[in-house]
Amino acid sequence: FRLNLMTEELGELAQAVTKGKPKKDFIEENVDLFNLIIGNMISTGVTLEEFDKVFWKKWEKIMNRKKKKVNGKFRVSDFKK
Repeated sequence: FRLNLMTEELGELAQAVTKGKPKKDFIEENVDLFNLIIGNMISTGVTLEEFDKVFWKKWEKIMNRKKKKVNGKFRVSDFKK
């Protein structure tokens, strides 16, 4: 059920971005999605300490990925040569 709600909220976030809605709508849709993510952690018993540890480990991995400049912005996706 929660994943369905996340899919719905992600769709609303995508619309806020692609349809050029006001910044407040973009923020609101992110808050909705963030609240569902917090609910996922709580309902599955993930502690703040567990989340914090994994978050920063993943963040470091992303920050250390090979970067490529595309249209003036950096991407950290996997690239094919």
